[in-house]
Amino acid sequence: MKFSLLIYVPLALFFFTACDGSGKKTSENDNDTISTAKPECYIAVYEKDTAYLNIKTLGREKIEGDLLIQFWNNPNNDGKFTGRRSGDTLFADYSYTVGTYKERINKNPLAFLMKGDSLILGVGEIETKMGRSYFKPGVPINFDRGRFRFSRTECKD
Repeated sequence: MKFSLLIYVPLALFFFTACDGSGKKTSENDNDTISTAKPECYIAVYEKDTAYLNIKTLGREKIEGDLLIQFWNNPNNDGKFTGRRSGDTLFADYSYTVGTYKERINKNPLAFLMKGDSLILGVGEIETKMGRSYFKPGVPINFDRGRFRFSRTECKD
């Protein structure tokens, strides 16, 4: 009994002191807490479908935003994403609802290729493991087949 207390008490103290619970980084040099003044807004039209995208940059690599895809003959996809910038590509996890059915949250990975003031939504092979979807490793994301090509537009409040 005493032996287990000698092991568990220091472990518990370690975990309580290692995590302050805030999840925020406090260093002035840490760019992960810096946010751009305005989101960047984009629009894409493909045949009769329209997609609206806004992105906030949270430092050199982290991004978050909103994506609404209005399909002409299907329910809309509406949700938020978080991710990172890697070179000229944005990778994100998109959580969205379909149509008016708000009880089920769908999740898919996204990849956007940046070209000047444009973003191209890529198409890739998706795998799901343990409830998480991601692009299949080793299989390239195809940006030529992406039907949504976003152009920068003014943000609406």
